[in-house]
Amino acid sequence: MQKKQQKNIKRAFKKATKKEVEFIKKKDLIFKLIKNIHHFTPDLFDRLKEISDFRIMPIYKIEEIVFAGIAIYIFKAGSKNAFNNMNQGKFAKNFYNAFKFHLPHLDTVDLAMRQIKTDELEKLKTQLIRALIEKKVFKKYKMFSQFYNISIDGTGVMTINEANVKHFPNALFKIYNKGKENEKIVYFLNVLEAKLVCSNGFCISLATEWIENPNIEYEKQDCELKAFKRLAEKLKRDFPRLLICIVGDGLYPCKTIFEICKKNRWEWIFTFKDGNLPSVWEEVELLAKLQADNQKIIKSSVVKKDDNNNLIEVDVIKIYSWITSIDYCEYQVHWCKQVEAIEGEIKHTFIYLSSIHPTKKNIKEIIINGRLRFKIENEGFNTQKNLGYGLQHKYSETSERATKNYYICMQIGHLINQFFELQITVKESLKGRATLKNLWIIFIGLFTFETIEIEQINEHLNQKTQVRFE
Repeated sequence: MQKKQQKNIKRAFKKATKKEVEFIKKKDLIFKLIKNIHHFTPDLFDRLKEISDFRIMPIYKIEEIVFAGIAIYIFKAGSKNAFNNMNQGKFAKNFYNAFKFHLPHLDTVDLAMRQIKTDELEKLKTQLIRALIEKKVFKKYKMFSQFYNISIDGTGVMTINEANVKHFPNALFKIYNKGKENEKIVYFLNVLEAKLVCSNGFCISLATEWIENPNIEYEKQDCELKAFKRLAEKLKRDFPRLLICIVGDGLYPCKTIFEICKKNRWEWIFTFKDGNLPSVWEEVELLAKLQADNQKIIKSSVVKKDDNNNLIEVDVIKIYSWITSIDYCEYQVHWCKQVEAIEGEIKHTFIYLSSIHPTKKNIKEIIINGRLRFKIENEGFNTQKNLGYGLQHKYSETSERATKNYYICMQIGHLINQFFELQITVKESLKGRATLKNLWIIFIGLFTFETIEIEQINEHLNQKTQVRFE
């Protein structure tokens, strides 16, 4: 199997045309990736040394072990085995030249991941993000130049084989065909994420909370709303002075969540669907005529292809409406709506509840930030599931701690890659067949079959460059 996968790496690299490889070399993209890690996370390598090492007479340093765990995701290997198979040819030497770390076998990494405290890896992630916020990297993407858009959502991480359930005592479960002969129980791990999302594509994990059953007796299983209470505590603890706007789906408009946000002095925008909070919907209907003037219409045009594949210009109308100061329990909430019509036909309707008082000046930005929530699903979970990170891959089937540690390493690896992939110069380089997927194939090929001289790396690290994002 290993030889077959090694051949696949070589075949994939050779499949990339000579022109593409030379283009990437000319643009120095491999050096930009290496420099990016040193530029945006310069204290990563020192902070890795602070992680507690429980091993006796280790061959590799703890920082080398943990960075190898992160490198699985930087190189988008998708599995431990695939990353092991990359370690052939000149890969290990180039890896050392680039990062000054030896590359251990992933079996060695896995043994350590079973012992390292997950809290320490979460602390590492938090420290890296705090440093980025202090450098004002995300300042231009703030809502009203004031609040960070923190989107909340949950996703499935892995299903658990019945034989391995004993290693995951807190796993959720679902019973199918209960009471029947073909009754089946499925066990699984879910996670709730708070991600900082930005209009340019940044989707960065700020806090992670596992949705899992308690160790004591319980009547109902854990759920997303229960997990949010714990997640909110982490967010407030790790980012106590950060001005936050919590953005969530239709699950979140409820008294409990409103109270948590009020207590933490967070603003919020939540998707509002039919059936949610019936008393609020009644108020919306009653106040609609009284606040009929709360409307804003924006007309524009876009170019699209017609049925004959010809480019034509079509009219787009966006109608914003809002109703303010709706009483719900002891809270005042505000109702916001956008209807988008193309050539007179309604294409999209978006409705939100928000703690932010809408006006003609800010209604558009409220809706835009509500809609940014989809980025946690696309740029966040979908990217990690389908574009090389292997979110739903079983990195460890017999250790709950290792599973959680790999997940945090994935978030750090994805964080690092975003600062490379979202640079304007990199995005402009991705033309034709030069997709991100193809780019990483070439990177792995260059690490494996060519020599990346340490002098070249140092030369690029010492160059002063300005990194820009959209």
